[in-house]
Amino acid sequence: LESRRIVLRCHGLDTLAHVSINGQEVGYASNMHITWEWDVKSFLQEGENQLLIRFDSPIEYALAAWDKSPGWYSTDAIPGFAHIRKVHCMFGWDWGPRLPDAGIWREISLLGVDEARFDSVLVLQHHEEGQVTLEIKPEIDCAPGAEVSWSATVTAPDGSLLQAGENGCVCIEDPQLWWPNGFGDQPLYTVRVELTAGGKAQDVWEKRIGLRTLTVSRAKTDWGEEFCHVVNGVKIFAM
Repeated sequence: LESRRIVLRCHGLDTLAHVSINGQEVGYASNMHITWEWDVKSFLQEGENQLLIRFDSPIEYALAAWDKSPGWYSTDAIPGFAHIRKVHCMFGWDWGPRLPDAGIWREISLLGVDEARFDSVLVLQHHEEGQVTLEIKPEIDCAPGAEVSWSATVTAPDGSLLQAGENGCVCIEDPQLWWPNGFGDQPLYTVRVELTAGGKAQDVWEKRIGLRTLTVSRAKTDWGEEFCHVVNGVKIFAM
């Protein structure tokens, strides 16, 4: 409660969810494919708090939307399924029943935010002969006027540590590439980004990543053109 902001983060609500804390409605979710966040500091109290999430029927929602805006749809599915941001095959498909479920399908967390935090971190890979350059781009949410800084390190599979430059780039010589199962090993590098403000630690973002290129080949063939996954320059048969 001493934090400047307190954020309720719901990583996965499926799908039409009314969210309330201590009897007061905080927000409404209508998309199972995204993370929902609300600032809830004003709703919280010292001691015990109650978080209540009530889900509406996706079938009733879809049918009501269909009545207003009918159109072409799969005859194997419940009409109106295209009007709701929920996995469409849940409403029925040629291989599945019409049983759209509802509920909490990913973690829920409460975040205390002081001066700043990471909204997200983008890691781009630039592959060249004998080296890979990681370009780290954090997106920062901070208080007005806050002076923030960040640093990044990359830990190789053998434990060696590399420090990112001021431009956010890390050059990895002789990289250990990640390969699909059966084509090689799957070594992982750990990327850690730390955020500070006023000399105090604010947030940490850490992920393990594989170094690889992934493209699709549509080269001409005797029958037209192929559609082939290419990993690290090697064509991979995948079904």
